Amino acid sequence: MSSVSRRDLLKFAAAAPALLGLGVAGSTAYAAPASASLGTLLDYAAGVIPGSQLRAAGALGAIRYVSDRRPGGNWMLGKPIQVAEARDLNANGLKIVSCYQYGKGNTADWLGGASAGLQHAQRGMQLHAAAGGRPPHPFTPRSTTTRPTSSTRARSRRICGRGSR
Repeated sequence: MSSVSRRDLLKFAAAAPALLGLGVAGSTAYAAPASASLGTLLDYAAGVIPGSQLRAAGALGAIRYVSDRRPGGNWMLGKPIQVAEARDLNANGLKIVSCYQYGKGNTADWLGGASAGLQHAQRGMQLHAAAGGRPPHPFTPRSTTTRPTSSTRARSRRICGRGSR
């Protein structure tokens, strides 16, 4: 086993920051190019927006809820999606992403554990099917902590690309 001299160690220590800097500079030179927008999906529950208005606004589709209104959520007139709305969106060439979210705070769906998760999944599938959703297409849960950010919009656009109807 050979030993490293103090001189070699100091040379390496002196060169390390420069080498690290070259690595960072090199990695930024090969950064992935920004991708073009994949489009916009609208997420709403307070009412039902006609497909013609969504299309006129430039949206590619909608994220629609396949869950019941939460306690105190009487204002959620667009929840859950109904078959007539799904047909209207499809007739206007729009994508639909089925999304499940029930409750808020102490009544949030994700607080109930595994048995509640199964119950909510079954209810979501019932409402998805009632609105014309097909069985092989997934629907996505919506976290109560999710805020619309560029990453959630990108995730929504990726889901839309797969289509859920």
